[in-house]
Amino acid sequence: MINREFELAELKLLVDSVASAKFITEEKSNELIKKIEHLASKQEASMLQRQVYVSGRVKTMNKDIMENVDAIHNAISQNLKISFQYFQWNSKKEPELRKNGERYIISPWGLSWDDENYYLVGYDSGADRIKHYRVDKMLKIKVESTRREGRNKFKEVDMAAYAKKMFNMFDGEEQNVEILCVNELAGVMIDRFGKDVRMLKVDDEHFRVVVKVAASSHFIHWIMALGDGAKIIGPESLVEEVKKEIRRLSQQYEK
Repeated sequence: MINREFELAELKLLVDSVASAKFITEEKSNELIKKIEHLASKQEASMLQRQVYVSGRVKTMNKDIMENVDAIHNAISQNLKISFQYFQWNSKKEPELRKNGERYIISPWGLSWDDENYYLVGYDSGADRIKHYRVDKMLKIKVESTRREGRNKFKEVDMAAYAKKMFNMFDGEEQNVEILCVNELAGVMIDRFGKDVRMLKVDDEHFRVVVKVAASSHFIHWIMALGDGAKIIGPESLVEEVKKEIRRLSQQYEK
């Protein structure tokens, strides 16, 4: 009892991580929290319970999430492909199978947790590229008997940097982008791209950064959300994409 493996602060951290994770259902969150409480004394367990507010949070509705994660890990450890169905929500709040229910066949190479969601990162041999899929939107996962492919492709992917390049995990053409920023946005750039990001002084009020990102519409909108403090200045093709998006938004709100 004296030599408990976890301190109360550590248990609080575990509990809050489980409670806030969107990819875990509310039912499974409560179940896991109860198990974490058993690692504490009765008095500490009651303190943990007061820390938790799971009800009402945005949570996945896929009850197979834990089995999905387990199947993916098994496939990775056995060097095998997986197949699954993939769905999206429609306007009636109903799950709708993509590709008319046809099974996706993917070589799994890793799992990434970004924006409170769990993603499978794998190789699609048909498209000859690395892709990612929300684990909570995967159904009927099956570990196949065929060996994984795409080892060389995956060697080119730095998993630690993958989520930083993919804004909200939306695909886009990966390219070096130059951004002009006011000095007040230094913290924003470091938070997003890490402390190793190159920040070059332009004048007393501005600096510029060059980062390699998947330049999707979500990346463009992220820059726009920073207001007049940030501006994409290169490459020219992306600057034109920004101008095109500004025109599209202007027309949309003039109607």
